[in-house]
Amino acid sequence: MWKDYFSFTAKEQRGILILCTLILLLTGTRFMLPVVMSSNHHLAITRDSLPAFQPISMVVESIGMSDVLETRLYMFNPNEVSYRELIGFGVPASAAGNWVRYLERGGRFRSKSDIGRVYGMDYAVLERISPFMAFEIDNEVSMSAHTNRVADFHLDLNRADSLTVDGLAWSKPMRDTLMVWQKTHWFPQRYASVRLKAWTLDSLIAVKPTLQIRNAYRASNTFTIGINTADTADWASLRGIGPVLSRRIVAYRKALGGFVSIEQIGEVEGISPVLLNDLKARLTLDTLPVTTININTASVRRLRDHPYLDFYQAKAIVDFRNENGKLKSTEQIMRIKSLESADWDRLLPYLSVAED
Repeated sequence: MWKDYFSFTAKEQRGILILCTLILLLTGTRFMLPVVMSSNHHLAITRDSLPAFQPISMVVESIGMSDVLETRLYMFNPNEVSYRELIGFGVPASAAGNWVRYLERGGRFRSKSDIGRVYGMDYAVLERISPFMAFEIDNEVSMSAHTNRVADFHLDLNRADSLTVDGLAWSKPMRDTLMVWQKTHWFPQRYASVRLKAWTLDSLIAVKPTLQIRNAYRASNTFTIGINTADTADWASLRGIGPVLSRRIVAYRKALGGFVSIEQIGEVEGISPVLLNDLKARLTLDTLPVTTININTASVRRLRDHPYLDFYQAKAIVDFRNENGKLKSTEQIMRIKSLESADWDRLLPYLSVAED
């Protein structure tokens, strides 16, 4: 009985054969179509057929294929590369755009780490293309040891000579503009050398409104200030001392308890020996008494807050007082081993054994 279900006439057999053939053709077409379409897209979209700076990422994403463009690497200068070349190297479109815009605005790459800071850069791509980068040698920056040491941290543009400015790799219009401004204006603050190297002429012009015009009052040889009574405005009126340095000086004076020597101004962060030497003619030492610390009652916290003491030295003084009782003179703590003679010489004016 069951054999009747598998018995077909000649006509039925031909129908089944035709149906199987159609199924095979449709199945084959389904698998071959993506391959054919991929080949056609690859022929239609190549690096040479795209105009410079075209948003290739939009084209690639629209067809859902990120590897349409063939990656071809060769030696190149990161400071002279085009958008189309970067795309060809496999750099993401957003990073390539930021890369080119940075160069167009006057920026320069000096190392692989600089390129790593480009927004949108893929680290894996950077590692792959870095062996093909050829950075040019900046002869202006390496022309002398003096140029290489253009202010390790901050630079005073009021005193920058042409050789120093050459070390910043500025253009001639920028250098000439600065030299003219130095004669009529002064910069109220210092700038980080790393920041200055990234400046363009537009950056320099943008700083112009912050400059102060030189006048006879500041140039007067008779103008002086008392280092213990001058406020931030008095300090800021001196050439080379801007708002930031003036606040630092006043804050440091308060932490010390007052200045006992003009040389102590050089201990303030940002006051170089050259600047201090220029300032000395404008500074006078007041007779205002300094604020002292009573070592018989001061806590570790009070002692360590002084700029000349750290936590361990402050604790050593308190421990010495606890072991030996009330001190009769400040000279007694000279026996503390952790206080060297140089520290003691600086500390003496700021210590006392009686109530302030």
